[in-house]
Amino acid sequence: MTTFRSFATSAGTVAYAEWLPGGPARATVLLVHGGGVGPDGWSRAIGGRPGWAPRLAEAGYRAVVMTWPGLSAGGAWDPDTRLDGAAVAGAIVELIAALGVPVVLVVHSMSAAFGYRVAFHHRDSLIALVALAPAPPGDIQPEPAVLEEDADHIVVQGRPLTWRLPRRGWWHPGSEFIETKLVGASEQFPPGHLDELRSQLVPIPAGLLLERQNVRGAQVHIGDRELDGLPTLVMVGTHDTDHPIESDRATADWLAERGGDVRFVALTAANVAGNGHMLMQESNSDAVLNLVTEWLGPNV
Repeated sequence: MTTFRSFATSAGTVAYAEWLPGGPARATVLLVHGGGVGPDGWSRAIGGRPGWAPRLAEAGYRAVVMTWPGLSAGGAWDPDTRLDGAAVAGAIVELIAALGVPVVLVVHSMSAAFGYRVAFHHRDSLIALVALAPAPPGDIQPEPAVLEEDADHIVVQGRPLTWRLPRRGWWHPGSEFIETKLVGASEQFPPGHLDELRSQLVPIPAGLLLERQNVRGAQVHIGDRELDGLPTLVMVGTHDTDHPIESDRATADWLAERGGDVRFVALTAANVAGNGHMLMQESNSDAVLNLVTEWLGPNV
């Protein structure tokens, strides 16, 4: 059983766990979960297979999995949690400092926006950045159409979902989120395992989800900062319903324009075709990770 430890940051307490290699570590890899998914998605893949964290340790890396501040390893939120993207990014930086070495930062989906802020504001904390099915930065993300709103909720048109977002508290992932966004058109998600995926999910603080949907321009912006040659991998599955290839390619281009040494990968090779949103969970998760570690080799 994975043992998580607590670490206090200025934004709230994070939970983190480590997987260590048998010898000296090639590098430390810090894995940050996306919105609604929680930390379990890094430790075990659907079907009971080892997840990316233990696989990275087998490959010679020190793997560290963290929660967002205020979220326990078991998926419970501190009721006093008040977060924005800058605060989550700040907590990531504080944990990196405590780990004692620069890291390879791996971010998925919604957490990519936090990763950009770390990369641009704290470049020396990172060896490399890996962005999987990444949220775009607010600098290039369009604002969604607001369909209706009242004092408690705001309804916006996303792609492909229509989102009814609370203004306060937490948003809870439902069946439409799981079946349309997380699985969608994937050909690599194992059939019959939706309940296993559902068991890993956690609520999302309302303010962070309003940011992620860029309601009235709320998403994390970077501005004119530069990446100074940071090795950056942007990876997307070709069957990700919520992430058309050209959308994520635009994010990769934006990172390159700001000085990143960027490689963009749409998963189309024979053993990694048909992936959806949950690249670290699907039936070919080991093959996807192999592509990541092959890219990491010369960059660490």
